Amino acid sequence: MLIAGVGNRFMGDDGFGPRAIDVLSSSTLPDWVELRDAGTAGRSLAYDLDEYEAVIFLDAMETGLGPGKLRIGEVEAEGLEDEELREIFRSSSHEGGLADLIIFSRAIGTLPSKVFIVGCEPVSLGNSLELSGEMEETTKEAAREVLALLDSLGGT
Repeated sequence: MLIAGVGNRFMGDDGFGPRAIDVLSSSTLPDWVELRDAGTAGRSLAYDLDEYEAVIFLDAMETGLGPGKLRIGEVEAEGLEDEELREIFRSSSHEGGLADLIIFSRAIGTLPSKVFIVGCEPVSLGNSLELSGEMEETTKEAAREVLALLDSLGGT
């Protein structure tokens, strides 16, 4: 399983995904889990996804729950139209958002059978190497949620 933190560390809260990977890296993880700071890799990550049965993406995005709030869930990407995926990921704050990555990966046949999203709506975006205080706390909550998800998935 791949756990990929997507985002731009130079744009404040957009660095949520990579920062959550930092937090997770201090945890003891099963040997079947790989952590990756995907940064703003965009579509290029799609070529690596066929190596995994499942992927968890951590990303700053519009969740509809308000700034600093997590949205966690499995995305049934195979059954969704491209526009439906774009609506789910309607506001990824960096170029080459998750919708495009998932759509491209699906098109080239590398999309894992299980796709999970841990998204958090940013509090502030701008030129900064730091997350807002609220988002920094949310990365810890996201790490706990990812660990719980891993426990529930067992040996995936």
